[in-house]
Amino acid sequence: MTETMERWMRPAQGAGAILLCLALCQACGCSRRKPKSVPDETVSKPASESPSQEGWTSSITLTRAGKLQAVIWYGHMAEFESQGLARFDHGITIDFYDAGGGHTSRLTSDRGLYYKNSEQVVGEGHVVVIADTGITLQTERLMWNPQTQLIVSDESVKVTTQTRDSLFGVGFQSNADLSHWVILKPRGTTQKKVDIRSIESAVTGDTASNGPGP
Repeated sequence: MTETMERWMRPAQGAGAILLCLALCQACGCSRRKPKSVPDETVSKPASESPSQEGWTSSITLTRAGKLQAVIWYGHMAEFESQGLARFDHGITIDFYDAGGGHTSRLTSDRGLYYKNSEQVVGEGHVVVIADTGITLQTERLMWNPQTQLIVSDESVKVTTQTRDSLFGVGFQSNADLSHWVILKPRGTTQKKVDIRSIESAVTGDTASNGPGP
């Protein structure tokens, strides 16, 4: 406390002294104040929600037995090491390759997930897969499993063939180059023959069938 404050406070007695002390404390900034609220953007998030690493405009290369399988291109990645998970929220592009290293197809989507342990990749939002042969798949969500090398979706799908026939349905399974595919619950029309027996076999649990026949 300064000498001036001590000199002012000595003569004051009783209630007047108390009032003077309160006035001086307010003037000097020593009155009790409510703590400032922390801005939302600076509130610490639980460790499980805070990315351990982030990346921008880069790629992840996936290989098996030394052979290139796929390359994931992303705008922004947030990695959560404790969950073994990476999230892509600025769009992704995935290039798929065959056993000989040749490019076979390309997937694009608004968002994506990458599970580090299994290396499974999920595409979400306006998912489009275009095979180099011209076949196109459209859906809202699908998963690629590098161990089985299959693309799988439980959502509504649209498949457009090289001859521009369109087939619709719910549920889909295919290899990455879309050369052997099946819609599990097909609907719609096409000018080409459809191997119904193969589709029914796939629905009952047998191996995936080819797409529309010649």
